Amino acid sequence: MNQKDKLRKALFAGRSMTSKQITAQFGIASPSKVVSQLRMEDGLPIYNDRKVDTKGRVTHQYRLGT
Repeated sequence: MNQKDKLRKALFAGRSMTSKQITAQFGIASPSKVVSQLRMEDGLPIYNDRKVDTKGRVTHQYRLGT
């Protein structure tokens, strides 16, 4: 199973992950490129959600839409 397949499996499992988490867990150097490939080649509805924590820090998380 390659890195793209591992990311696809994690997204189908309902996980939402930041770019840093994707790099750390799957060893993907360019998460945005792989997400773009999943969107274009596989037609997956992957969204990039903006999250703000209690200290006002902004993160962006990828998740699979419905």
